[in-house]
Amino acid sequence: MPEFDVIIIGAGPAGLSAATRLHALGHRVAVIAPPATRTHRQLETLPHVEVVSHAFPGLDLTAPTLVATARAGVSWWTGDETATHSVSVIDRGSANETGLDEQLLYHAARAGVCIHAIEHGTARMRFDEIWHVSTPSLNLRSRFLIDATGRHSSLRQRTPLTTWQQVVITGELQLKPDAPALWTESLPDGWLWAIRDRTNHCLVSLFVDPSSVPMDRGQLWERTLRESRLAAEIASSLRTTLHLQEATPAAADSVFARNMLHLGDAALARCPLAAQGLSAAISDGQSAAIALHSLMAGTTTAPVVTEFLNSRHQQAVQCHVKFLAESYAATSFDTSYWQSRGAAGSFNTHALPVLTDLDQPVMLAPQWQLRPHPTLEGDCIRVAPCLCSAEETLRWIAGCPAAELLAPLCSSASTTIRALLLNWAACQVAEGQRARQVLDWLSQRRVLVPA
Repeated sequence: MPEFDVIIIGAGPAGLSAATRLHALGHRVAVIAPPATRTHRQLETLPHVEVVSHAFPGLDLTAPTLVATARAGVSWWTGDETATHSVSVIDRGSANETGLDEQLLYHAARAGVCIHAIEHGTARMRFDEIWHVSTPSLNLRSRFLIDATGRHSSLRQRTPLTTWQQVVITGELQLKPDAPALWTESLPDGWLWAIRDRTNHCLVSLFVDPSSVPMDRGQLWERTLRESRLAAEIASSLRTTLHLQEATPAAADSVFARNMLHLGDAALARCPLAAQGLSAAISDGQSAAIALHSLMAGTTTAPVVTEFLNSRHQQAVQCHVKFLAESYAATSFDTSYWQSRGAAGSFNTHALPVLTDLDQPVMLAPQWQLRPHPTLEGDCIRVAPCLCSAEETLRWIAGCPAAELLAPLCSSASTTIRALLLNWAACQVAEGQRARQVLDWLSQRRVLVPA
């Protein structure tokens, strides 16, 4: 028998979220923490304190590093595996080189997760339905293997999500005392992102098309910083130790097969300009843990879990590709760099009209279908009637079962708004002001359209 139910290779938020949840559900979990990789943290705009608190119960959210990091949210990608640098935002706008990963790792260890820190890589093979993972100092066996090793995972096939390519050049600047802690800037042929550390240095990432990188990457770096308005204002001197890494958005074709699951950036390496990294990583980790728990507990079957994980992955890919194009289309530059990346996207700043005529016939939009689909219910994966599109699966809408709300549209091609509202009231699904709000939401999201 294997010593563990699940082995997780990788100790970022996705892997540790899955490990903590699986351990809480009673499973034997081992986390293999590979040598530290160069990790860049990018600020986001949504608060994530609740997300972190839910995934890591008992974590001290009063620690200044974690509070500020969780409030801001982070998105990451890994690059040079020989370097070590982890940045997260803390109070007063400085940065901390221990970072969020280390705090989550410490919390997982205190919760009882078995963690092995290693100095070298791992070898893994599957024999007689058991995964064997070995390093120079240990040999572990488990039924399931989770690959959470990041963007440059060697365990999955890499498929670019875009027709364009991207690389990132990273280096450091010496900052003036009053420089901001974080800044981004769009340039004609790329964009900059930078964050300050405690030593008053600034780690700068320059995202560009690989075709624009000359043999001497320092020339591009220096020219870009000369053109940057913010760099000219806040930098007191340049530091020219540069790293070049590939940064094209990419995804695994599928995330679960032969009892191995790709998770986090190993499944979907997002572009930092259009990423909600921390939320996505923790959410993916939680979903993966529940999916494997359902399988090990015997509450569902392998085909259902496979469909749940792979469809969830494909929806995440579709959403990221769409938001990626919208993010690049939002710039005011008309250069080939931005136009090629934003060609398929545009922000819709105008609200769609709501349906007000009660006798207006409506129908379910063609991109949406009501059908049975695997979905999360508590700590299990169950098949239930859901409203599905290429980008979303909805079991509930405003606390109402989606199947009950839209059942009248299953028995006929269309119905009137009046008939729909009367049906909701008769079935006690939704009525009054709540029914109106649900109807407006369905209209705004283009779920219901005029017949």
